[in-house]
Amino acid sequence: MPSDQISPGREAQHDQQESFIYEKLKEQMVE
Repeated sequence: MPSDQISPGREAQHDQQESFIYEKLKEQMVE
């Protein structure tokens, strides 16, 4: 997936959402 076709703002928003999901997943694994 070429990142130059995605606007920087959209890419940053996706990264933020991905990290949020990762944190939630990590929480479930710890429990």
